[in-house]
Amino acid sequence: MGNFSSIQWTDTTCNGTTGCMTGCELFVVNLSQQLNDIDAAILAELPETRWKKGDAKKTSESVFDQKRDRMCEMVSSLGEGLTDENVHHLFSAMQSAVRPCYRGKQDVGKAISKLKPLEPCSIKEFCTRFQAMLPEGPGQPTVSQIEEKLYDVYPEALERGELAVEEITELNSHQLAILGKDIAEIVKSEFGPNEAKIFSRVLHTNTACYASELTRVRGLAVNNPLKQLNPGFAKEFHKLVERPGKTMEAAKLKDLINTTHPSTPWKDGMPRMIFFSDMGDSAGSAKLFDFLESDCLAAMKSEPGQRHIWQWLTKQPQTLSRYAERVGGLPPNVIAMTTMTCGDQKNLARLPRMKKVKAEMYGLSLEPIRSEIPLDKLDLTGIDWVIIGGESGKGGDIPHFHVEWALSLIEHCRQHGVAVFVKQLGTKPYYQGKRIKLKDKHGGDWDEWLAHPALKDLDLHIREFPTKFYEYRPITAPFTANRPAGVKRAPKVPALSEVERARFKELRGIVSKAAKSMVLAAVALEEIRRTKLYREKFSTFEEYCNNVHQMSRQYASRLICAGKVHRDLEISTKELGEAIPLPENELQLTVLRKVSSDSQNRLEVYKAALEDVQGDPGKLTARKIEEKAREILDVTPTSTLVRRPSPSDRIREARGLLRQLREQLESGQQSDEILGQLETLLGD
Repeated sequence: MGNFSSIQWTDTTCNGTTGCMTGCELFVVNLSQQLNDIDAAILAELPETRWKKGDAKKTSESVFDQKRDRMCEMVSSLGEGLTDENVHHLFSAMQSAVRPCYRGKQDVGKAISKLKPLEPCSIKEFCTRFQAMLPEGPGQPTVSQIEEKLYDVYPEALERGELAVEEITELNSHQLAILGKDIAEIVKSEFGPNEAKIFSRVLHTNTACYASELTRVRGLAVNNPLKQLNPGFAKEFHKLVERPGKTMEAAKLKDLINTTHPSTPWKDGMPRMIFFSDMGDSAGSAKLFDFLESDCLAAMKSEPGQRHIWQWLTKQPQTLSRYAERVGGLPPNVIAMTTMTCGDQKNLARLPRMKKVKAEMYGLSLEPIRSEIPLDKLDLTGIDWVIIGGESGKGGDIPHFHVEWALSLIEHCRQHGVAVFVKQLGTKPYYQGKRIKLKDKHGGDWDEWLAHPALKDLDLHIREFPTKFYEYRPITAPFTANRPAGVKRAPKVPALSEVERARFKELRGIVSKAAKSMVLAAVALEEIRRTKLYREKFSTFEEYCNNVHQMSRQYASRLICAGKVHRDLEISTKELGEAIPLPENELQLTVLRKVSSDSQNRLEVYKAALEDVQGDPGKLTARKIEEKAREILDVTPTSTLVRRPSPSDRIREARGLLRQLREQLESGQQSDEILGQLETLLGD
C-alpha cells in the first residue's frame, strides 16, 4: 500500500491480499497452457523448424533443473558456514544490505542493483572488491563495515535459501517467467534465433501482468534464492496471501475531500480513491471470502473507511458476484470493476458477469488494450465509468496500441453517457499507421499529447470520474492545497541583503563564463564520439565519459545535442552575414532544440528573444525563449517550463475578471476584451 499512487485514476493502492490464484490472459497460471502456446506458435510460424511439440517443456524443465541443482548446492555449502569458497554466493544479499546506506538516493539504489557479481575469492578480498564497486559519496560503507554487514546478512540469507529449497520444488508459471531469458538463450543455441524470438514473445504475452512482474522481482526466484524478500508481495504470484490489517491502514489515511492535486488536477476536490488489491486479484477464490468479510470489507464500511471511494478491480467478476450476494451487496462507496484487454469471448463474457455483482457503481478497465474491441458487443448499459489505456513495458514484445481504438471507444462512451478516463497510450502507440514516439514510457503525459503534431487536435485529453463519485460525497469550494505525506511546507525565504546581492551578481558572471566553456566542450565531445577518438584506450564512449570526465553517457549526450544546436546557429548566422551573440548555456540550447527541428525557425525565435533582453545572452532565460516560440511558431517545447495553471488558479483569475467586468458594465464601458479572456480561461 502506498499513500500516494502514480496511477492517474486513483490516489492510493491497498493490498488486503496479494497474489492471483486463477490468473488471466495477462498472467497464465496453467504451466501446460503456457508451454503449449509456445509450441503452437513456433510450429505455426516456422514450418521448416526442427522444433517438435513438447520441446518447450523439455527445454524449460532442463534449465529449471540446472538452476535448482545449483540453488541446492549453494544453500548446502552456506549451511556449513561462511568460507572463502562460498562467500561470493552472498553477492545479491549484500546488494540489498548496503542500499539503505545511501538513504533517499534512488539513483544510487539503481546503480547498486546493476553491479556485476564477483567471482569466487576470499572473504577479505570479497569485501574489498565489493566496496570498490559501490558508488562514491555520502553513505558509502568502508571495507570493515562491509565485512560487518556480511556476517549480519549471512544467517538471514541462509534462512531465505532454505525456504527457497523447501518451496521451489518444481517448475511453475512464476519460475518460468523468471527463467525466460536463460531458457531463450538455450533455445537460440539449440534451435536458432527465430525460435528464441517467438519463445520470448509468447512468454511475455502470457506473463505481462505488472503485478506478476513486480512479484518476480520481490518474491522467490530459483536463480536468486538468497535475495531479500518483500513481505508485501506473494512469494510466488499464483499463491494467494492474506494481509490482515492492511485495508484498515488505508481506511485511516487522511481524508482528501475538497483538496487540490497540483500534478493531477482532474482529481481536485474528490474524496480519496483507493485501488483495492492491485498486486493480485482478491476476488480470485472463494477461499478468501471469510477474510474479505472480516478484515477488508469491515475496513471499507468502518467510519474512517466510509470517507473514501474503493475501486475493486477483478478479472473474476463471477466470484465477486457470489461474494457480494453473500454479504448483502457491496457498500455504496465501492465501485465494482472488471478488466477487458481484447475482443475475444473470454474477455467479453466478463462484462455481463460484472453487471450481476450486487453494487451501486460499476466500472470497466479497458487496459491494456491488445486488440480492437468490437463496439457492437460492448454493451455499456448500467456502466458508470470506463478507463482506456495501451500496454507499457520494456522490450520489443509490447503490443501496438492504435489511437483510433481509443477515439472510437470515447465516442461509444459519449453515446451511452458514460464517464471516460484516458489513462495512457502505452509504449507503442500508432495513429494512421505511423508510430507515435513519446518520451513518457507509459505514454501517459498529457503535455506530450498536446505538443505532438499528430495528437494535439484529437479528442484524447479526457479524464473524467463517474457522477456517482461526486454524489457520494459532494464537493464544496474553496479547495485546500494537498501535499504528499512526509513533504513539509516550505519555510519562508528571507530576502537577500545588499552584500548577498552583490555576491550573487559576481557568482552569476562566473557561471556565465563557465557555461561558454560548456558549449565548447559539447562541440568537442560530439567530434570525439562521431570519430571514436577514444578507441585506443576505451571500448565505448560511455566508458570514456565515466573514466575521464566523471560524467554519465546521458549527460554527455545532452551536451552534444546542445552543441549541435549551437553549431547550426553559428552556421546560419554566418550564411546570413549577421553578427549576433550566440547562446551561452546548455539550458538555452536545450529549449531551442525542442522549439523546432528547423535551424531557421530556431534562429528566428532566438533573435526575437534576444531583442527583448537588449542583445545580452546572459539575461536570456529559457522561459523567454518558450514565450517567443509560442508567439512566433505557435508551438510549445515538449519540456515546457511554464506550469499549466491548476483549476484553483483559473478560478481565482476568473473571479478577478468578473469583478472587472462588473465594474465596466456599471460604468457603461466596452467589455468585449474581458469576455474574450473569460471564454479563453474557461475553455482551457
